[in-house]
Amino acid sequence: MRRNSIRTISVFLLILLMSTLFVFSTITATAARRIPSSDKIRVAQPNLSNFYDSDKFGSEGGYGYEYLNQISLYTDWEYEFRSVTPEEGYEMLASGEADLFGPVAKNPDLQRDFDFSAVEVGLSYSLLCAKTDNNEIAFQDFSAFDGIRVGLIQGASINDSLNQYSHDNQFEYDSVYYQTQDSLLNSLNNGIVDAILVSSLDVKPSDRVLAKFAPTPYYFITAKGNEDILTPLNDALAKIKYNNPYFDYELQEKYYSFDSSQVLVLTQEEKEYIKNIGELKATYDPDWSPFEYYDSASDSFSGINADIFRLISDTTGLQFSYENSSSYDEALKKLNNHSVDILVSMDNNPNWAAKHNAVISDSFLITSIILVKNINRDNVENPTIALPKGYMADSEYAKVFSPNSEIIYYNSPEECFVAVNKGIADMTYANSYVTEKLFKNAAFNNLEIIETVNLTDQLCIGISNAADPLLVSIINKAIHSISSNQLNHIIFLHTVNEKQDINLLYLLYKKPEYIVALLTLFFFLTTATLLIIIKVKNHLNSEMAKVAYLDSVTGTGNYHQFKKEAEGLLKTSKTTQYAIAYLDIYKFSYVNDTFGYEVGDLVLAKIAEVMESILRDTERCARISADNFVYLIEYENDAEIISRGLDFQSKCDVRLHQFNSRLRVQLTGSVYKVTPGESDIPSLVGKADIAHKTLGDIHRATIVFYDDKIEKDFLQKKKLESAMTSALSHEEYQIFLQPKIDLQSNHIVGTEALTRWQHPTEGFVFPDQFIPLFESNGFILELDFYIFEKVCLLLRKWINTEQTVLPISVNVSKAHLSDRRFASQLKALLDRYEIPPELFELELTENIFLEDSQEEAISMIKELKSLGFTILIDDFGSGYSSLNLLKDLIVDVLKLDKAFFRKGTMEEKDKIIVGGIINIANDLKLRIISEGVETQEQVDFLVAAGCHMAQGYFFAKPMPIDDFESLMNYRI
Repeated sequence: MRRNSIRTISVFLLILLMSTLFVFSTITATAARRIPSSDKIRVAQPNLSNFYDSDKFGSEGGYGYEYLNQISLYTDWEYEFRSVTPEEGYEMLASGEADLFGPVAKNPDLQRDFDFSAVEVGLSYSLLCAKTDNNEIAFQDFSAFDGIRVGLIQGASINDSLNQYSHDNQFEYDSVYYQTQDSLLNSLNNGIVDAILVSSLDVKPSDRVLAKFAPTPYYFITAKGNEDILTPLNDALAKIKYNNPYFDYELQEKYYSFDSSQVLVLTQEEKEYIKNIGELKATYDPDWSPFEYYDSASDSFSGINADIFRLISDTTGLQFSYENSSSYDEALKKLNNHSVDILVSMDNNPNWAAKHNAVISDSFLITSIILVKNINRDNVENPTIALPKGYMADSEYAKVFSPNSEIIYYNSPEECFVAVNKGIADMTYANSYVTEKLFKNAAFNNLEIIETVNLTDQLCIGISNAADPLLVSIINKAIHSISSNQLNHIIFLHTVNEKQDINLLYLLYKKPEYIVALLTLFFFLTTATLLIIIKVKNHLNSEMAKVAYLDSVTGTGNYHQFKKEAEGLLKTSKTTQYAIAYLDIYKFSYVNDTFGYEVGDLVLAKIAEVMESILRDTERCARISADNFVYLIEYENDAEIISRGLDFQSKCDVRLHQFNSRLRVQLTGSVYKVTPGESDIPSLVGKADIAHKTLGDIHRATIVFYDDKIEKDFLQKKKLESAMTSALSHEEYQIFLQPKIDLQSNHIVGTEALTRWQHPTEGFVFPDQFIPLFESNGFILELDFYIFEKVCLLLRKWINTEQTVLPISVNVSKAHLSDRRFASQLKALLDRYEIPPELFELELTENIFLEDSQEEAISMIKELKSLGFTILIDDFGSGYSSLNLLKDLIVDVLKLDKAFFRKGTMEEKDKIIVGGIINIANDLKLRIISEGVETQEQVDFLVAAGCHMAQGYFFAKPMPIDDFESLMNYRI
């Protein structure tokens, strides 16, 4: 039934309040229709990592499985998977042995032999990958790419994409060809090649991505003319795209994402350019929400791109002023005549840019192009297409795929939507985010999305060709320094998190079924209220009994009821295999913070409803606390548990989308398989909870099974936790000292205090076993001050006995940052033992300067410096901080991270990087010490480079205090 019909019924009901029977029939008529289920759909399944991955969740999982599961919500299909090679997949489709095959990219031969889905189901990329531990080549470092040896599969279609990519970015490479994927990977692991070229559908999570390019859409295919499969498939894909325009993107992030961000490092020439250039003039499209638009309320440039430009400004120091334009076409003309330096967004086409006297940056965002049409226009052979002026991607698509169409140009995408809605034009093309934004306008009641076309909108920054080439280089570096988390956060703020004005007009045009439902609800609530009033006395006692077993948030049975009934089932069902599933909503606090606690409670209620709806007669469930649920489930094998878990997630997605299209939750689960005879519910739930705690801070749906190793690790941690406090009173924590050597005099000039735990039964416990544990449970604060006092006692001993007194450095945990009393407490400790602060050096690891704690760290350093402490930055260069941060830090010593010296022999690039840091430190009057030094070659290089001190096994390992005291008066 069309929306116009639904709307008419809704208005009629509002005026006349039709009878309940009529309302009920209307709801039934407007309910979603599903295609009747039939035999299982036979899916030919190629072996592609993360697309069809039988190992990812212990059973069926991956991008392709999730996509097919989403399709089944609209088709009621069940699947039978058959593992094949691509050639076998094509043969099985042609012979009728399979119904579906994918993923497949379009080419003329395949399009002749098979039918492709009308909508692509994802994008694949060509990826240039190095070994995970290769830190010599940065992401898109084209100068470093020049001359590398690249492994390729002989005859692979993606090989041509690397030729084009190298030509566009002016580097050359040597090709080494292999016949199989295994031989290709072996050549990389054995160092025969520097990098390999693979499809993003093949790349393993351990691969390190150096470049990502040549996006190619892929599809599901079926036999030619198989409308029984193609029609419901296309209908389902269209609904998926309509209900959640970000579905492909979310799956892409889940299974194929990688963080290409890198520390921004500018050359001296680039720094001088930024210092001298002044403000750069930029202009933008005033009507392209949510990407960029003029916000009249704040009289400013706003949107996704505005936030990205703020990041570029913050990270580089470039300053921008934004000049309003009346339309994108006018903005393009301003760039063309050099009246501005920058056009905020431009299509990724160098030739198009050159026609407008511009060059383009690297792409900072890729989205899909969507075809939107008037619902009253069907089978238009030569359509009239509304397009915004100056938008190359939309125009080029229309010219190629609708060569006989008439194009009417407007100033903005919104004007194009108005024209199609009024019937002035038949259709328009638009970016998926823009489409989703405009579809929120209740007045656009005559529009529908009919497909996502085979085209992407790759957004770049347009830069005047009159600008210095340094500007292009700086902006590209800034783009690649933006992490995927930052980009996702910006997109979320301007799309999913944007508030929708819900009013009667919106409901009437966009959600007329809600009006029908509300009227029905009103009728039944009134009737139910009357019945309750009549029978309340008779039911009072029984209702009070129910309350004792009712969860106040979800309205379903609570944990007390679950415990009672689940124990009964386990005791009486002797032959049934049961498992306890412990479910949790990942970062549920985000839902509460974003939508409010009332919505949060409703989300919990919806999830409880879904859980109860899938219960079998001999299964039970309950909310156990906060956003945690427990579920007693029957099973035959692990695969069934996982399958039901994935099905539960899918059903929750659908239910929450019906409630609020912006709500997305990810469930994590842990499972304990009940041994026959076990029935103690708290104990069983506790074991599932133990498994759940091993998940850590994950960001996608996950299921983990309890096993003996999990319990062993958990018990080991508990054992250490139970002993940690008594170990302090029994002085089991010992100080080991590692000398610091002056590279000019070859004398010991200081030492670092390192903590070792001499456990009475376990022997020496390694720091990596207890330090992270103590940091997570907070005991590190107490342990640190214990070590600090032991160091003070040692220094006081040296002073009193007139021995050589050397400064000792101690490590300061990030946990101290949140304690404003830390500096004063530390100074009081030193005063008690009369220790000069210059003898008590503080080592702060580089990772405390992460964005979320940077201000606290800088503030604490300033306070410590004012009290006379010497501050060392430990593990410098490990990847968290920017060299720009040095200008804001008042520190004394940089400790170069030992990773620079771990390989033994230093390669030329290592020397350049280390030498550069040493030069910067010397220019800033900072002392520098190199950790992890192991060879004479490294020592010789550091001396020549001007490094002051070194520390490492080449000189001495960490040792007990007595051994160090014997050594410290001697030369090394």
